[in-house]
Amino acid sequence: MNEQKKSGRSVIISVAVAAAFVLLAVFVVYVVTPRRAEVPAASRPEFSVPDESSEPEISLPPAEFKTHMSEAEVGNLVYYGRYAEQQGDPEPIEWIVLDKQDDKLLLITRDCLLRAPFNEERGGAGSFSESTLKTYLNSEFISEAFTEKESDNLIGSDGEKLFILSSDEALKYFEPDSHRTAKAAASCEGGGIKAGDRVMWWLSDVNPDGFVKYVFTDGTVRDKGFACDYAGVCVRIAVWVSAEAEAQ
Repeated sequence: MNEQKKSGRSVIISVAVAAAFVLLAVFVVYVVTPRRAEVPAASRPEFSVPDESSEPEISLPPAEFKTHMSEAEVGNLVYYGRYAEQQGDPEPIEWIVLDKQDDKLLLITRDCLLRAPFNEERGGAGSFSESTLKTYLNSEFISEAFTEKESDNLIGSDGEKLFILSSDEALKYFEPDSHRTAKAAASCEGGGIKAGDRVMWWLSDVNPDGFVKYVFTDGTVRDKGFACDYAGVCVRIAVWVSAEAEAQ
């Protein structure tokens, strides 16, 4: 009986010693292993997924209308030419003065008046001068929007008085990006676009891959571009006009 008691105590002692070694090993690991400091909750950055379905409101600076082209300064608005945005009587076209040099002014439409591909055939235009958009603006559009007298006051080589800005010009004349945003006129409606929507508009730069740069709805210039035959981009027309021209 005594032998059994001694044997039982030996087992208990052995188990206790083994448990002590295990606890000691755990303690050593806990002390030696480096631990990452806990960041206080107040200091932790908060992340949120942006809601891409809603766009921030953008307020453009107020612009002053001028009735005489010679009196207009950069940032002013002028009326020149008329265009029927929908079925009905043509309405005066609103232009923003981007630049003024001696006897001429650079104008760009306040809104996008057209929704059209840069070129109707993919890969068929290596520049704006070769595009179907250039041909349309300087044939059908110019004859519809301007009288003969008004057209005579548009400055440019034959066949290319109306044009669109390059990316460099868009960055030069519009700062910050929000000032580069443009809305769709009623004539742009279709393909999910409604009058008054902020829209993308073409730039004249054609990349080596044939894709064309554009301005996004937030006003940023997108260098990657769209295929030239994409019909979901609108057109913001630019023109140099004589300072002697009569604004409406």
